[in-house]
Amino acid sequence: MAWCMSSLSYLKAENRRLQDEYKKLKSLPLSAEVDQERATAAIRLRHHEIKMLIYKAAMWGVEPPKERDWYLAETNSELKIVTPGLNDFAVAMIQHRIRNARLEYWKGWAQMLIPILSLLVAILALLIKR
Repeated sequence: MAWCMSSLSYLKAENRRLQDEYKKLKSLPLSAEVDQERATAAIRLRHHEIKMLIYKAAMWGVEPPKERDWYLAETNSELKIVTPGLNDFAVAMIQHRIRNARLEYWKGWAQMLIPILSLLVAILALLIKR
């Protein structure tokens, strides 16, 4: 688990670095070169955020998407080429599944701890009455 956390912290640090780079590019005056660099930085940031999301999904046991319509398809050619990026629907579904996995995790802990804590409260109540 320590390896997972160190990798996640590395991914978060890299994400912050890419966001800072993108913010610097947004503050520069408009030109064709800056627009191209800004677009490239935005694409790199988007791919990195998707990589983080897939990593978090793997940590919570969420299956990666298998349907081809969850992936971006290049439409500028006659052939639709599947790229590694996820579309917005797929990102929202994975985020939803991660939230549900977290909820189930904490529900499991609550279902285990509530009976134990209620027994302790009952024992304390009996001891205080005496």
